[in-house]
Amino acid sequence: MCKLTSYVQSVSISVSVFSLVLIAIERHQLIVNPCGWKPSVSHAYWSTSLIWLFSLLLSIPFFLSYQLTTEPFHNLSLPTDLYTHRVACVENWPSKINQLLFTTSLLMLQYFIPLGFIFICYLKIVICLRRRNGKVDRKRENDSRFSENKRINTMLISIVVTFGACWLPLNIFNVIFGIMRC
Repeated sequence: MCKLTSYVQSVSISVSVFSLVLIAIERHQLIVNPCGWKPSVSHAYWSTSLIWLFSLLLSIPFFLSYQLTTEPFHNLSLPTDLYTHRVACVENWPSKINQLLFTTSLLMLQYFIPLGFIFICYLKIVICLRRRNGKVDRKRENDSRFSENKRINTMLISIVVTFGACWLPLNIFNVIFGIMRC
């Protein structure tokens, strides 16, 4: 369970993040380039399979680095033997450099690169919808389409901000914890 817990947690985070990136790319493609390539059901299966495979592979270092040990309890000076024969699940990397490289890579792959992809995709969608609004305004069509596009733009911007804000605390914690261990 020690190895499996951190591994499954990392896989879950990766799958969630990469799925959000895939959704952003698909929305971008369908809105910005509606006459171009359209994802099919088989593309969805392949994309989902690749996301899971990449996430499973990316998280292997967690599975390899965690182990049960009694080490955290060796220097406790308690009057009872409460912590005798207790074990803790801790990370044990071959070197601090390996840990730092993995932590930095994970930060880039699970946060900054996906945030960049999502931001660029949704920014292009916002720009595309604004251009369409400009054409609609010139044609003096009804205001309902303009308000609908404004609502969509607000939603897209809120998705990017929410993604960044929700995943930032975990990543800050991981960076600080990684630095403290080095």
